[in-house]
Amino acid sequence: MAYIHYKKAYDSVPHTRWHHQVNETRNKNVEHFTPQYRRDRSVTIQNSQYKKGYFSRRYSQSAMVLPCDEPLSKALNRSSYGYQLKSGTTSTKITHTFFIDDLKLFVETMGKLRHLLQLATTFSNDIRMEPGVDKCRLVNILRGKVMDAESFRINEREEIRSMIEGESYKYLGFLQLKGIHHTTIRKELQERFLYRVNRILKSLLSAGNKVKAINTFAVPLLTYSFGVVKWTKTDLEAIERTLRVSLTKHRSHHPRSAVERITLPRMEGGRGVTDIQALCVSQIEQLRRYFIDSQTRHVVYRTVCEADHGFGALHLAQEHYQLNCDLKTVSEKVKTWKAKELHGTHPHQLEQANVDKVASNAWLVRGDLFSETEGFIVAIQDRVITTKNYRRYILHEDIEDRCRKCNSVGETIEHVIADCLALAERAYLGHHNAVAKIVHQQLALKHNLFNCYVPYYK
Repeated sequence: MAYIHYKKAYDSVPHTRWHHQVNETRNKNVEHFTPQYRRDRSVTIQNSQYKKGYFSRRYSQSAMVLPCDEPLSKALNRSSYGYQLKSGTTSTKITHTFFIDDLKLFVETMGKLRHLLQLATTFSNDIRMEPGVDKCRLVNILRGKVMDAESFRINEREEIRSMIEGESYKYLGFLQLKGIHHTTIRKELQERFLYRVNRILKSLLSAGNKVKAINTFAVPLLTYSFGVVKWTKTDLEAIERTLRVSLTKHRSHHPRSAVERITLPRMEGGRGVTDIQALCVSQIEQLRRYFIDSQTRHVVYRTVCEADHGFGALHLAQEHYQLNCDLKTVSEKVKTWKAKELHGTHPHQLEQANVDKVASNAWLVRGDLFSETEGFIVAIQDRVITTKNYRRYILHEDIEDRCRKCNSVGETIEHVIADCLALAERAYLGHHNAVAKIVHQQLALKHNLFNCYVPYYK
């Protein structure tokens, strides 16, 4: 095999080259979306004329580079060289895989590989795309062992060297040699995921925006690997556990709060973090369905499906393969949450006839509180704050559970919030008046009694 990476691919291809490769419709689209494009196949920006390279702010770079790569792909497919994939009675020849600026060649012998490399090098010189030799490699595998091979000289000064046993190459984000290095990639992804999560939790974002950032900035690191890298139920549970530890470390989650609430939607009373196990299973099912449905499109898909007896993460040869994960739907998670004697009090209260569930969870849906504040409110709803009642009946400490303020009845969450006589005259009345001020100000603004708005916290 040979890995070829083109350096500065978007900046290298001359406009004349892709102008000849694409049809007239595509040329008209380029002229339409790029007013600076001229008939002499150049782009003028700020009085400077460019006859090569593509500008990401003007139009899609990849849409311009791909037509230039297409003739090379066709030339490689037309050659008599390649590697024969066989599975049972099905076989097909594969010569290469190509994605934008990353090319991977497959052949049976090193001699044939040099012919394909010479073809690719000649074409690259023609379109002015220069291989980044420091990111190019050869590998010679014979009966499962990595063998020594001579380097391939591109010119007098540069050559593509051969890889040795134990070395790896990152192709499209995955370390590989004889196969994908699953263990190394999993460890690296977990570290990068945890790093991004901690960066987000250290920020000054609100609780809702932190969750959105985790779902859109940290979780996609893992999503890209699902279906390619082999993940086990234990691996996915470990990731979710480290996520909970990070949330607790940054005071966004109480260590004794209900675990189910972390991945429940906010409108259901949860925190809205993506369920990583469910995401992995969904991704695998979609990729399996794509490969299985594509068997009639090309013989390569059919050959791969027949040959994949556990080589990859999809197990395509197994008709009814499923990742061993204990997945639960939203309703099942809510049911598990309700079944807990202590944590389940709050979801049962939300379903009472005189309770508006949507309004009760509106503060979670908005997500505009500090994450620490949100975490403590959730802990209060889950009844895990260390009141005397909690210490006596849950932690089984040998103490008296009477309220430390009024010393009349048991010190429970409900008593502290709304039933303590010692707190009624000051704390309860102060909270009531603070809310009344907000309501009063909103009514005054609505009826144009005054125009000066003062934030509630002032």
